[in-house]
Amino acid sequence: MDMFCILGRKPLFRSSNFSSLHTIRWIKHFSAVNINQEVLPRTKSVLRPASWQYRCMTDQSSDWKTVYEGPISRSVKLVKLLSLTTAAATLVCSPLLVLFGNQATSASVKTIAVFLLCTIGTGSTALLHFVTKSYVLKMDFNPKEMMFAVETLSILALRKRVEFPADDTFVYPDDRAFSTFEAHGRKYFIHKELVEAQQVLHFIEKWQKEEATEFKKSS
Repeated sequence: MDMFCILGRKPLFRSSNFSSLHTIRWIKHFSAVNINQEVLPRTKSVLRPASWQYRCMTDQSSDWKTVYEGPISRSVKLVKLLSLTTAAATLVCSPLLVLFGNQATSASVKTIAVFLLCTIGTGSTALLHFVTKSYVLKMDFNPKEMMFAVETLSILALRKRVEFPADDTFVYPDDRAFSTFEAHGRKYFIHKELVEAQQVLHFIEKWQKEEATEFKKSS
């Protein structure tokens, strides 16, 4: 696997300053060209936030290139692990109240207390999973096959990877809670305020428009 580091402080350009054709060509060029290691320390990142410097990315293969990384991916995973640990501890320890609790308390009261504790523990974990299941930890792009791949967290805080073509991606025109675009009927969320996210969304929109135009011309 090739590993390359990108030095980034300010983006070289923004999407609004270039036409869609130039943006598409640039993304394809960025994804396909192997950058000289001696030049990398002097180049500025286009797909990295301004606060990230000397970020290293490792590609799964030479065809897949990382174009986006969630800025709070680590925090989301840690919070989810904490929630899972709390829920597991609640499920294990709550029944002990019935066995070793105050003997003066009736069994029905203890049972209700255990039920409430288990409901709160599992309910909060389920709610957290519902909120974070669409959060994109990492997004890769394959220019040869025009495919995107996103990594999200499962209910057990494990990374799972889903691949889909650029044609099957729909970008929401308006702001929605916990969702930025949709692919194969599933919603995903990326930080639209990041330059790299704006370029990815801009590329998807323009690519689909050009595909639709070519389809109309051919028909």
